[in-house]
Amino acid sequence: MRLLADSSERLAIVCGNVHMTYAQLAEGVADKCKLLRQADAASKRVLLDLPDSVTLLEWVIAAWQMQCCITILDQRLTELDKEERMSQFAPHVRIAAVATENRMLSFQPAVEWELQRLPSLAERECAAAEVNTQAEGGAAASKEAIVLFSSGSTAMPKAIVRNFASLAAEWSQYSLEPGAPDDTSVTYCLVPISHAFGLLSATLFTLRQGGIVLFPTSLQANELITSMQLWNVTHLYGVAFHYQLLAHGLEQLDQEELQSLQLPLMLSSGGSLPPELTDIYRNQFGQAIGQQYGMSEVGYIAVDFLANAPGSVGKPASHLKGEKRTEDGQWMIHLDFCPYVESQHNWLTEHGSASGWLLTEDQVELNEQGYLYMKGRTNDEVSIGGLKVRLQEIEQAALRHDHIEACCAVTVQHSSIGQALHLFVVWNDLGKVRASALQQWLRTYLSDYKIPKQIQTVERIPRSAAGKVLRSQLLKECSYGSTGA
Repeated sequence: MRLLADSSERLAIVCGNVHMTYAQLAEGVADKCKLLRQADAASKRVLLDLPDSVTLLEWVIAAWQMQCCITILDQRLTELDKEERMSQFAPHVRIAAVATENRMLSFQPAVEWELQRLPSLAERECAAAEVNTQAEGGAAASKEAIVLFSSGSTAMPKAIVRNFASLAAEWSQYSLEPGAPDDTSVTYCLVPISHAFGLLSATLFTLRQGGIVLFPTSLQANELITSMQLWNVTHLYGVAFHYQLLAHGLEQLDQEELQSLQLPLMLSSGGSLPPELTDIYRNQFGQAIGQQYGMSEVGYIAVDFLANAPGSVGKPASHLKGEKRTEDGQWMIHLDFCPYVESQHNWLTEHGSASGWLLTEDQVELNEQGYLYMKGRTNDEVSIGGLKVRLQEIEQAALRHDHIEACCAVTVQHSSIGQALHLFVVWNDLGKVRASALQQWLRTYLSDYKIPKQIQTVERIPRSAAGKVLRSQLLKECSYGSTGA
C-alpha cells in the first residue's frame, strides 16, 4: 500500500525549523523497517507509545510497510489505562519514548525512543490470533492494519479493527472529494496524529498525494497565523478549540492585515461547531468552516471541504453503503465484517453471514441535494421517570447563563430514585452561582423534570483529541459509578 508519494527532494514535512523532504522521510522510515526486521516483528503487532512527532509518523509508516498491525497510545492515558490497552492489543513489540517530560507538546520533530521486545511471545501470538477477525487466507489487503480504541465518550472504550483494504478504499474516495488536498497543497494539521482525523485524513492522505504537511510547535494564535502566511497554507485541519483560538488571533488583526491574509480551506471534525463560532468566521473573516463526519470504525463518512451546505457534514462517501434507519433516524453503514474485537450493541449481524450493519448512533437528515445534517445522538436521549430527556438540550440551556464557560449533563444511578440528572459546570471569570439559583434560572428554559438534581463545579470538561466530550471519563474523575449516558 503506497504511503508516500515518492522519495524525491521535494518538501514533505515542516515543523518549526525542521524541513524534511520526501527522500529524508523515506530514509527515516527505511531505518525503522530494518529495526523491525531485526526484532522479527514483520507482519506482527507493534504498539507505539510515543508523543506526537515526526518520529511517531515514521514508525507508523515503517510498521505498515512491514505489514504490521499497530495501535497508538494516547499520551494523556494513565499508566493503568495503557496497561489495559496493551492487554487487549497483545503487542509483540513496543516502541516507547525514553523521556516522559514534554509528552504533551503540540508536535515535536523528534523524540528519543527504545524498541522493546515483549515477553511471552507465544502467548501474545495466541491472543493476537483471537483478535485477528479479518485476516482471510493471509491476503495482505484484508490483514488488519490498526487497532483503534474509541474515545469512551459515553461508555467503556471499544477496541476497533481496520484492515489495509479499508484504509486504501478510504483514501481513494477521499481523493475524489471536491476540495481535497493534492500534490500542490500545504496542509496545516492542528489535530494530533495519534488520532484518525489527524493521521489518516490530514497527514498520510496529503503525503500520499505529494503535498506538504505543516505541524505547529505550539498552539499560539500568532504562530498559527504567521505560519499560514509564510507557507501559503491551503488546508487547515482542526476542531472547535483550534478555531476558537485562531479566531481570537484574527480579531487582533487590523482590516488591512486581515484582507491581505488568504485564509485556507478549513475543516473541522469531532462534533458540530458552535453556531456563534461559524458566524464569526463567515461574517467577520469571510470564510466558512467545512465539516467532516466519521467514525474510527470506518474512517470518514462524509465531508464538505468547500462548506457548500452550511450546517451540513457533506454528502455521504460513495465507498460506504449507508442509509437512514426508519425507526429512529440514525445513519447506518453496511460492512462485510464486524469492526469490533468484542460484541457491541451497535453491530447488527446478518444471519449466517460475517457482514452486517454498523449503527452510528447519530440521528441524521438527508436533504434533496444529498447533504447529511446531524440531528443528535440516540444515546443522548435518556429516560427520567419515564419521560424522555435530551442531555444536549440541558447543556444548551445552561450555556446561555453568563457565568458558565462549559458544562456537561449526565445521568447517574441512585439507589432510591433511579436515574437522575447531574450537571457538571465550569464557571468563567464572572464567578460561581449557587446551585439552587442556577436550578431556578434553568426553569426559564426547561421543564421541571429536566432540571438537574445536582450541579457540581469542575475545573474542566474532558474532551477527546477530536473535541468530543468524554462523559465517562468525567464521571470516573469525579468518582461516580454507573451512568446512563
